Amino acid sequence: FGGTLPTSIERVTFSNIGGGIFLLMPTTITVNATFTNGVVTSDATNLLIFTDNATSSLTPANAASPSYVSGPVRKVGNDDFTFPVGKAGTGFVPIRIEDVTNANSVFTAEYIRTTPPNRTEITATGIQNISKCEYWVLDRAAGTTSTADIIAYWNANSPCDAGPYVTQPTSMRLVHY
Repeated sequence: FGGTLPTSIERVTFSNIGGGIFLLMPTTITVNATFTNGVVTSDATNLLIFTDNATSSLTPANAASPSYVSGPVRKVGNDDFTFPVGKAGTGFVPIRIEDVTNANSVFTAEYIRTTPPNRTEITATGIQNISKCEYWVLDRAAGTTSTADIIAYWNANSPCDAGPYVTQPTSMRLVHY
């Protein structure tokens, strides 16, 4: 996706078997984005933005999806929303917001496949280990006071090193630095 002006699209299907899809400008979805095939690559300048009431076809049940966004995704509004994020070479690993308290909310999420910065500085009663290979960045835009419930998903695309590293998924907790 390129050009000289930001693009606004009602409905789009991302389907590119031969390679990736690169955003070369901010691209706004106003109704729905369907992810079928191909990784959409965004960055901090060239975001994929979902407006209030806009939806993504991806849900946590789509862990095997060959299509998602590698890079940041922004959501505007107070809808429950599963961010269609992952990382090329890893796959779709979503994070979700629910019960957003303000219709003017703006959240931006990205899945990162590397050791979290400052992971040894996160301490709290009951926290034994912090992942050494993945994390999400979920930011609320400055100036908004909205709150949301957050659900992060661990799936088959989340192995650390050569094998499974979570043996008791019910003991996992989401922590914030």
